[in-house]
Parts: sequence; C-alpha cells; structure tokens
Amino acid sequence: VPGEVTRWVIYRRYSKFHDLHQTLQKRFPHAALPAFPPKRITGVMDPVFVEGRRQDLENYLNVLLNFNPVIALCEEVALFLELPESVRQQLLHLEAEAQVTSPPFDLPGKNEQTDMAPPQGLPPRRSSQQTVGG
Repeated sequence: VPGEVTRWVIYRRYSKFHDLHQTLQKRFPHAALPAFPPKRITGVMDPVFVEGRRQDLENYLNVLLNFNPVIALCEEVALFLELPESVRQQLLHLEAEAQVTSPPFDLPGKNEQTDMAPPQGLPPRRSSQQTVGG
C-alpha cells in the first residue's frame, strides 16, 4: 500500500553491524556516516545492556537508511538486510539514479549531528528491529 511503513525484523550480531559500518566507511570515505555504538567487553550478557545495545543498533540502522540515498540504497546495505534479488535489482537502479541526481556527499562533517530527516526522493521510511547479543 503506497505510503505505508514497512517494518523489518532482522537478527544480526554486533560484529555484523560493525563489519557493515567499516565497509561503508571504506566505500564512502568522505561521507559522515552515523555514529556507531561503541564496543563493550564486559557485561555483554546483562539484559539491560543487551536491550540498550539493540536500541542503539536500531537507531544506527534507521539513521543510515534515512541518510543519503546513495548510501541507503547501496548493495552492501541491501545484502546486510538480506533483501530478495528482485528488490536488490530495483535498489541498484535507484542507487544509479541517486548518484546522478545527488550532489557528491554534501553531508555534515564527521563531528556534526547526523540524525537528519530523510532526503527527498527516498522511498517511505523502513524501520527495523534487531536482537543482538554479545
């Protein structure tokens, strides 16, 4: 239904989110990506900590998906979300269009706030939930 928000539930470990973040940093070195939640060594099985980390990673992913169309629609994000091949092909087409129509990373600096409104022309906002442990 047009205008309806799609909700995805994905299950990824913290390390997979971290891998995605590092991959995006390498592919888009001049982009001010959203801040990534820090790693914690002790107390990682504490239920309060696990829920807080889940919320932090959900916020990270939501900001990332509403960030810049070139980044939000890139193949690495689509693979991370395990989108079906047909959807990935549509996103590759949209990504190519976004690269043509978007200014090249006219984004805030790395120290500026990045929880901004979604760029115009993006599909409706997709939200997600993650269950993350350890």
